[in-house]
Amino acid sequence: MIEIGDGESPDCQRALRAMYLFLDKELTQEQKDHVQGHLDECLPCLESFEFEAELKQVISCKCQEAVPAHLYERVRMSLAREFDKETAIANNDAIWPVGERNSDGDNGDEEGIPPV
Repeated sequence: MIEIGDGESPDCQRALRAMYLFLDKELTQEQKDHVQGHLDECLPCLESFEFEAELKQVISCKCQEAVPAHLYERVRMSLAREFDKETAIANNDAIWPVGERNSDGDNGDEEGIPPV
């Protein structure tokens, strides 16, 4: 039986956080059963899931065009550089170690400015 909920309860928040994993079938059976049980009882969450499922299906049907190889490669390289940069920051690594010269010929440590 579907009850009207406020969509703000902790169960609603957990269900909504799991929405894309649920729609992409990336949850364990136990997780899927828990989310489905919540959807069976919460109309606001069910409506959100139905909207996202329909949107995903429309996008999938409309986006059948292949990505040009050069664009795919540019995006892949850009993401790889961004990942490397975020990893360096997360590991507290400098992009240029102290004393190493950047492309402008300076080491970036003048006036207390770290290299970037």
